[in-house]
Amino acid sequence: MNSRSQHLQLLVIDDEQTTANNLAQLLRKQNSVVQFQLLDDQEEFEKAIRTHWDVILFGHAYDLDYQKVLHLLKEQHLEIPVIAIPDEMAAPIDNEDTSADLVAGFQLGLTDVIPRHRLTHLAYAVQREAKHARYVTHNHKLSNQFKEAERRAQLLVKNSKSAVAYIHDGVHIYTNETYNELFGYHSLEDLVGMPVIDLIEGKDVNSFKEFLRAYSRGATQQSEFKFNGIKADGSQFEALLQLAPASYDGEDCIQIIIQPQLQSSAALAAQLAVIERVDNLTKLNNRLAFEEDLTKALAQLRITSAENAVLYINIGNIGHIHAIAGLAGSDTAILDIAKLLKKQLAPNELYRFRESSFTVILNGQGIEQATATAKNLCHLVSEHMIMVDKRTVQATISIGVVPINQSSPGQAEVLDRAYQSAEKVRLQNQGSGNGVYVYNPAENASNSDSALRELLENALNRGQFQLMFQHIYDTTEQDLELFEVYIRLPLGDGKLMGPDEFLAVAQQYHLEGRIDRWVLLNAAKQLKAFMVQHPKARLLINLGAESIQDPSLPDVITKLLGALNSSYKPLILQFNEANVSTYLQLAKTQLESLRKIGAQVSINDFGSTLNSKNLLNYLKLDMVKLDKAYMTNLNNDDNYNATQALVTDIQAYEIDIIGGYIEAPQEVAKAWTLGARYLQGYYFQKPMNKLVLNQEEQI
Repeated sequence: MNSRSQHLQLLVIDDEQTTANNLAQLLRKQNSVVQFQLLDDQEEFEKAIRTHWDVILFGHAYDLDYQKVLHLLKEQHLEIPVIAIPDEMAAPIDNEDTSADLVAGFQLGLTDVIPRHRLTHLAYAVQREAKHARYVTHNHKLSNQFKEAERRAQLLVKNSKSAVAYIHDGVHIYTNETYNELFGYHSLEDLVGMPVIDLIEGKDVNSFKEFLRAYSRGATQQSEFKFNGIKADGSQFEALLQLAPASYDGEDCIQIIIQPQLQSSAALAAQLAVIERVDNLTKLNNRLAFEEDLTKALAQLRITSAENAVLYINIGNIGHIHAIAGLAGSDTAILDIAKLLKKQLAPNELYRFRESSFTVILNGQGIEQATATAKNLCHLVSEHMIMVDKRTVQATISIGVVPINQSSPGQAEVLDRAYQSAEKVRLQNQGSGNGVYVYNPAENASNSDSALRELLENALNRGQFQLMFQHIYDTTEQDLELFEVYIRLPLGDGKLMGPDEFLAVAQQYHLEGRIDRWVLLNAAKQLKAFMVQHPKARLLINLGAESIQDPSLPDVITKLLGALNSSYKPLILQFNEANVSTYLQLAKTQLESLRKIGAQVSINDFGSTLNSKNLLNYLKLDMVKLDKAYMTNLNNDDNYNATQALVTDIQAYEIDIIGGYIEAPQEVAKAWTLGARYLQGYYFQKPMNKLVLNQEEQI
């Protein structure tokens, strides 16, 4: 297996995490990279299956059973293998070869039922099912690609200038128009059911039968057959015939290609390739050519930093022109506009994409230049006079502009963006068009995972994230300034998106680790400048699950600490409790390494899992930030007492505590009496876009 196929995404439904931790450790020993999420209720499960999982393990859950899990997956049309991991498994009944648990589970759709204590068996089963699931996904993709290729092939055959027919058992089952014309027949119905030898001159029939038998046996020495064809009127002509395997309506058959003039196979293939890519009316390259060229362009952009753009150009009032001038008039208008566009866009190649639509890849044009080009085209077309059968008509165009670069998605997604952008212009102008719409991933990130992924990559490549800093009040040493760092993603409408909204997509596309590195580097730069006036300043930086697993993180932190050159431990690295619990052994090793090089470590959302207090025994921590639930409604005696008890437990380990989420004056007094060293919240300072000690310093 290659490194990519060893990456396992496990969704574990269970009310304890020991099995999941032990299984993850065993899989890692078998050279698998494992990420898993632990949950135990239906609401969380329904959210979780919105992202990709290789295998689901089912143990115990608060309001779920494996029947419900299978039902929910079926509702969402998801084919994810589910393995039940009971504590024990009922023994087989007398005279039965397996247990009732297995039979019932398999009948409902479980992939396997393995007791949780059989970890080795379970590890191999997980790898087996993950591998099988990848094969199934790949086969689905290939099947869809094959169906699409077959559909396109049928379309090409129908419109081909070559004479093409499909035969089964020597009888015609399909012929295209060129084939019908070649033999002098009016339609497909005249030839369907007719043996192909009826179209071959008598002296060539036996040779053709032998040629066909040899082909059916798999002989490929002779790929072409020269013969005399017989037309419907009895006249004859010399021709060259080729055979190829094909399918028609899902049935295997043989494709015949006939050329009335003798040509070599290479020349014929080259001619077919040219014909397939050219539009008959305008002689421009067509949609097939554009899709192939766009795919190549996107692949090239993956390895460069170039900025290109795609234009989708739609003639807005072609229906009106057709109504007043007929089909010939609309064809004339399309030809005239194609010539104008081709001239203006040279040396870039213009394609006729659909009946009244054109596309172009603007090489070397960034978004501003491409937008200017599009606006100029709209102006030129709107003022252009078109002569149609002694009448003068005018047209308008709508243009969708899509920037493409190394972060862009695949060809199909880029095309959809371009088409939808052109449609927005048409709809905004009541169908008349005459305008430009520029696609911006930042404006679509809220409702498109693809756009959000692209926006995240652009933000990483161009430094477009925004850092926010919130001062944390130290009740014991006020000159040791501490700030928590937050990251925000700017959107097209000026709003800022927080990690809660973009983190799932970042994790899905393995961007979380890169985002952590960006935060570390850029936050450290700002801290370095701030330390000129405040040499004791420190930062509390939140890092994700990928950083827990990143063996190179200590080296990065070592370099940053060296650059900051402070004796006050300026970097405190904070990890979410759920992630720490999921990767407990890795977290222990990582946190120990970070403390050895001079960083401090903290856990966020402390108290949010069942095993919070066990972490105090297992990990050496400098700080914890209490979960929001413990800092809410402290005026309630029960809530206050629960929080006070947790604070007391933590203080026994000499760990500093942050009590956050303080927004009102009455909350300060209660929070102060808890005994936490640090207090944080909007009451003290809202997050700011630079390091400042209070809001009055903000410019």
